[in-house]
Amino acid sequence: MEQRCIRDVNLASEELQKRINELDARDDEKGLEELGRKERRSLLADLNNAMFTQKAIMYKKARHKWLKQGDLNTKFFHSLVKWRRARNELHGVFVDGRWCEDKDVIKDKVRVFFEDRFARKEACQVRLDNVRFNSISAEDNELLVGDFSEEEIRAAVWNCDSSKSLGLDGFNFGFLKYCWDIIKLDVLSAMKDFASKSHWPRVSNASFLCLVPK
Repeated sequence: MEQRCIRDVNLASEELQKRINELDARDDEKGLEELGRKERRSLLADLNNAMFTQKAIMYKKARHKWLKQGDLNTKFFHSLVKWRRARNELHGVFVDGRWCEDKDVIKDKVRVFFEDRFARKEACQVRLDNVRFNSISAEDNELLVGDFSEEEIRAAVWNCDSSKSLGLDGFNFGFLKYCWDIIKLDVLSAMKDFASKSHWPRVSNASFLCLVPK
């Protein structure tokens, strides 16, 4: 997959460079119009992104931790990739005590080895038959899944600072407390709707930040 990705990036870079060279040749002959200059700037940006992607892939494949991704030592990365590939290459395996270099046999033995290594084994399973977990009582469960009461909602509103505002409309908790007898039915209806649908409109929790210079 990585080799294919590198190949695709290289092909794209070659095509971009070829098109840029064509525009440069036209510019040397009779000059480029504004549309051609915009195209060249766009191609240069795409080429820089492709080169950065290629360097990032090579850095990842090299796995050299003490170098930062911004380094442009591409030859060094390629050397590390070749060295790792040669070190990790599997030339053959022992089959019934005999050395075998057949690629199909090597693939089959590697597959069987890892299938056996990661196979599910009954003896290694964790059993929780005798483990007792803490659980809530039936009364607590009824309280958690039950409807919101007017006393709970009023207590939550009165526990908030009166100067705090709920949203962009500017109505703070002081206003809610002062007009509670008027708006409490709407608040209870909204909370009941939330409890039944488990959905809260995003606009009701909207906010914005204002940077005040010192």
